[in-house]
Amino acid sequence: MKRKPAKGKAKDAALAAYYDSQSEEELVHEIESKRWGPARLKVKRTRTLTTCLRLAPETMHRVKALAVEKGIDYQTLLRLWIEERARKEARVS
Repeated sequence: MKRKPAKGKAKDAALAAYYDSQSEEELVHEIESKRWGPARLKVKRTRTLTTCLRLAPETMHRVKALAVEKGIDYQTLLRLWIEERARKEARVS
């Protein structure tokens, strides 16, 4: 009979037990040997569209400086600002 995969807390406990039983060297070897290929490490992302935005160089320098202060990419900062403003405008309308 085929065993069902663990779910929820049982899955967490099984993973914790696995990692506790492995040495640091074994875990590093496992990662480096690509046993965890890209298919196993995929992150589900929401679909986005690419757009082009022309800004003055001074504006880009200010945006990039603010992004560095916040510790995020400037593209992420711009996207967050646009999304925030779009939500705000939708509430007003």
